[in-house]
Amino acid sequence: RLREAVPTLRHMTRGLSEIEATALQARPLIEAALGGAFRVAVEAGSSVIGGGALPDTELPTWAVSITSDKISAEGISRLFLSADPAILGRINKDRFLLDLRTVEDPALLVPNLK
Repeated sequence: RLREAVPTLRHMTRGLSEIEATALQARPLIEAALGGAFRVAVEAGSSVIGGGALPDTELPTWAVSITSDKISAEGISRLFLSADPAILGRINKDRFLLDLRTVEDPALLVPNLK
């Protein structure tokens, strides 16, 4: 019951297959919202958790990767931050990444662009 009552614990112990399924559901939703100028893919990665007793501990995860020939990763990040509500991701190797470890509803990653 503790896992269900404590969201942080639930997210840290979430199974990879569940995270991957959420990423695969999010991908077409994000593609439809962004249009053809973007490449949207699902890829394996790692989530960094830390602080206190677990500094710099990594957990395997799945992420949605978004790239474009017309907009830099920084520009894609700004686009998502300007959505309503803002969507926070990270940049790694010229790709904008949305880590799905803590996302339970893939629709939350669909940017409502202004």
